[in-house]
Amino acid sequence: MLAAAQRTARVLTYSACRDDMNLKRAFLGGLIGATLAPVMAAAAPAPIPPSFVRSGALRSCLDPSFAPMEFYAQAGDAQPVGVDVDLTRALAQLWGVQMQLMPVEFTGMLPALQAGRCDAVISAVLLKPERAKVLTAVPYLATYVVIVGRADSHLQVASELDLAGLTIAVESGTSYAQLLEQINQKIIAAGRKPIRIQSYPKDSDAIQQLLVGRAAGVVSQDTEVAHRNAQGMQFKMLFRLPVRDEYAIYLRPNATDQASVAAAIALLKANGTLKQIIERWHLPLHTLDTGAP
Repeated sequence: MLAAAQRTARVLTYSACRDDMNLKRAFLGGLIGATLAPVMAAAAPAPIPPSFVRSGALRSCLDPSFAPMEFYAQAGDAQPVGVDVDLTRALAQLWGVQMQLMPVEFTGMLPALQAGRCDAVISAVLLKPERAKVLTAVPYLATYVVIVGRADSHLQVASELDLAGLTIAVESGTSYAQLLEQINQKIIAAGRKPIRIQSYPKDSDAIQQLLVGRAAGVVSQDTEVAHRNAQGMQFKMLFRLPVRDEYAIYLRPNATDQASVAAAIALLKANGTLKQIIERWHLPLHTLDTGAP
């Protein structure tokens, strides 16, 4: 009986040791898996590069006059900086190609793309149906249209009708002038004086008219206001229009290239790269919410 008891004890001891070893293996396996997970995620294959970078470069048209999206930090700088510049660089690195920035005035960017002088327009161009009819668009950041005033402005704008009779500056070639014309129809229907719309070649020109007092407000995006206020240039958001927009990368029509760029943007969002870029330039986090209602 003693021998039997000893054999039973040995079996129980072996079983316990085996269970303990299994537990240790499971623990170590989980620990190693948890340790390797970020590495494996980081090593995930990059999206297939679009056809237009086969030459070894990503040629992007941009209008460097719209801080913080793209602008010259100092007069005379050779290279612009900004959100879109950082994004273009991230895409080029993802695809393993060089970044080539091609400054063009806003009204000439999409024609330059169509003519093949650049491969993409990455320059805070809003996603609009009329543009998407002739070019492929891939949204990457969300934004709201706002009327901006100087920090010392005493204007109170509670609705679109309160813009009646004001001088509002806009960048030519944008959809802002058309938006103000639509508001003017409502203002005139209410029996009030329409907005005096002033157009200027660059957004920075329109901002200058505000600063010198020639305009009561400027139509812009909340992204620009956030950046300028972070730089100490105090502006007041007079009114946020009920218009939610998205910035889009524009390409020549090609379904495969569109899918490739969309996959790259999704990856840059998933791995936190795009979030780091907008935080660097002091943009609100809601800019990441593309596709939201």
